[in-house]
Amino acid sequence: MDERKRGTVEMYPEVYEPLKQLGVPASVWDEVLQEIFNEPFGKLATPFQELLFELEMGKADYPRPDGINDHDYVRSIMTRAVAAFEAKGTDHARLMRDDSWNYDDALGVRTKPTEKKIN
Repeated sequence: MDERKRGTVEMYPEVYEPLKQLGVPASVWDEVLQEIFNEPFGKLATPFQELLFELEMGKADYPRPDGINDHDYVRSIMTRAVAAFEAKGTDHARLMRDDSWNYDDALGVRTKPTEKKIN
């Protein structure tokens, strides 16, 4: 029997920690995230990163409807998270991807990376 490959949520306890409050196993999160985003191991889609942040800050409310299975529940959460992320617009998405700053040795300052000549 082939052993299922464990995903990012399952492998990194710090990623799973805020999700525990929703009562869904890490393996289900990994399966649904792979289905929706198809990101390589170790990479978290930005709408999912925002969901994690909201859960950590106690700003997310995702009541579970009666009788819904784990996979459908996670799909419904991620559908809401993607819609909320997209509603914030392209500037927000660009800022979320700008997770590092470049250091200019000559000037001794940090500058934001640019995308399509936008600073």
